[in-house]
Amino acid sequence: MRRKALLIAFEWGIIWGIFEATLGGALSYFPYRGAIMSNITLGLVAYGIARSKDYRAALFMGIIASLTKLTDSFILGVPVLSKVIIAPATAIIIESFVFSFVFRFMGFLEHKRLYIAGPVAIMISFAIISPFFVYKGFVENWAIMIMKVAPAVGISVFVCPLMDHLERRLEAGETTR
Repeated sequence: MRRKALLIAFEWGIIWGIFEATLGGALSYFPYRGAIMSNITLGLVAYGIARSKDYRAALFMGIIASLTKLTDSFILGVPVLSKVIIAPATAIIIESFVFSFVFRFMGFLEHKRLYIAGPVAIMISFAIISPFFVYKGFVENWAIMIMKVAPAVGISVFVCPLMDHLERRLEAGETTR
C-alpha cells in the first residue's frame, strides 16, 4: 500500500472512530443507531477508498476506527468489555472487511454500479453482524435486526454516488490549482 494511501486511511479511520465514539456513543440507546452509523461508515469508507484509490484503505480505516472506538469507555464511563463498546467495535471491523470486498467486486473505483454498491454492502454487513449480535445478546431477536436494515439500505442507495461525486469534484479542484 502506498504511503499516501496509508496516510489517507489513517486520517479517515480516525475520523470514523471519532464519529463512532461521539455520535455512536450518544446514540447508544437509540433504536436505529445501526442504520445511522452504518451509512455514516459507508460514506466515510467510500470517500476514503475514492481518495486513496486503494480498496485496502477500508481495512486499515476499520482497524484504526475500532481502536478509536475503544476510547468510548472513558467518554461514557463504562467498562471496555460492555456491549455498548464491544458491539460497535466488532461491527466496525466486520464492516471494513465487507465494504472493501463489495466495493472491489462492484468496481467502485471504476465508477461502476455506484447505486447498488452501498445497499449490497449494508445488507451483507447486517447479514454477518446480525447472527453474532443476536447470539451474544446485543440485540434481542432477529425481527429487530431486520426492522433496522430497511432504513439503512434505503439511505445507502445515495451514499456511494454522493461520495464518488464529492471526490471527483475535489480531485478536479486540486488539479486546476
